[in-house]
Amino acid sequence: MYLSHLDLENFRLFVRFARDLPRGPLLIVGGNAQGKTTLLEAVAYLSTFSSFLAHTDRELVHFLARREPLAVSRVRGICRRRDGAVRLEARIIHTLKANNGKHTRKEILVNGVKRKRVDALGHCATVLFLPHMLHLVDGAPELRRRFWNQTLAQAWPQYAHHVVQYHKVLSQRNALLKQIQEGRARVDSLDVWDARLAELAGHIMYARGQTLLAWNRLLTRHHWDLLRQTEPLRFVYRPALDVPEVMAQGSLFGGHEAPEVPELVRAGPEVLAEHLRQRLAQQRAYDIRRGNTGLGPHRDDFRFYAGGLDLAVYGSRGQVRTALLLLKLAEAAWFRERFGEPPILLLDDLLAELDPQRREQVLRHFLEAGEQILLTATEASMYPESLREVTEIWHLEAGRVVSVTPPARPASATLPDDEPPPQPHPSV
Repeated sequence: MYLSHLDLENFRLFVRFARDLPRGPLLIVGGNAQGKTTLLEAVAYLSTFSSFLAHTDRELVHFLARREPLAVSRVRGICRRRDGAVRLEARIIHTLKANNGKHTRKEILVNGVKRKRVDALGHCATVLFLPHMLHLVDGAPELRRRFWNQTLAQAWPQYAHHVVQYHKVLSQRNALLKQIQEGRARVDSLDVWDARLAELAGHIMYARGQTLLAWNRLLTRHHWDLLRQTEPLRFVYRPALDVPEVMAQGSLFGGHEAPEVPELVRAGPEVLAEHLRQRLAQQRAYDIRRGNTGLGPHRDDFRFYAGGLDLAVYGSRGQVRTALLLLKLAEAAWFRERFGEPPILLLDDLLAELDPQRREQVLRHFLEAGEQILLTATEASMYPESLREVTEIWHLEAGRVVSVTPPARPASATLPDDEPPPQPHPSV
């Protein structure tokens, strides 16, 4: 799949931007703060309708437009897949009200028809690499959960529905816990909420476990070239299935003995749901004292292990960066399996901090993983001449493409137009 056209209006520093995109690799060159990363963010926004860089959609509206009583930020694109083209559009509508009040809402259109976000996902898959994503390896668990949710929702639309419903039920249960704490509700009123919360959690945790199993299988083809180690990298799922004190001590998932995915998660969503329902009932008193729910996928985590060691604790910066690269390669291969065609790769400053030999290895793996690849760099010379010869190069200044260097020779297409469409991917 590839994005054939991108149209931006009042999106970050872009007041107006509209260009066709090449089907193969594209190198975007420019100085700092010229809009390179923002272009990648905009393409990724058309696949997830949320930003990994912004805390709120309001941040995406051009700063001058936000001063107006009504400002509309638009991201439009045409995603072409083997089974046809899809027109995608996201509108972020920002209004100023009396007494300095502000309100931001979002509209999403698929082929001109308004859709809820959970119903608009899955039309265009992207894999985004940003240098600051190193925190996915050594940062806080909520960053990994956010990445997890955005990624899985692209491939499994039903997953997004489960996550949205889960957080609604979780909010209701937490509100009820506080009412019980204050003596305004009965303890047994939790029964119905526990059952529904556990049912949704079972589907979410099972999907996460199956995904990590697939990623571990897919990354084995890359880890030797990039790590040069005999011990393979593993993604380890740490589901929040037991009381927080036990999880904090790490007695359930000890370093070297940590399984990739616990057997309970492999057992299926129904088994998971029943286990979690029982555990929620057992620790009700604890939840009531705290006023919130201590178990469930909202507290899940996944970790990166190499040679039995947790890279968040013991990994060097080089190991952490390599782990992130491997995660992105596994993610791209997984999307290819799910959709029957490669995703769009968005690679920001990919080769920074890599020696020349490692650059060649990394580039080779990513060029094999995608059909349309958008790369950024402060200087085109950071990339080898062999890549620049087959790559269209945009020179960007202050949100404008000031010059275009066409490829000296065409790159071989990885997705012939006459190939049959893929079969629909299965649901979890």
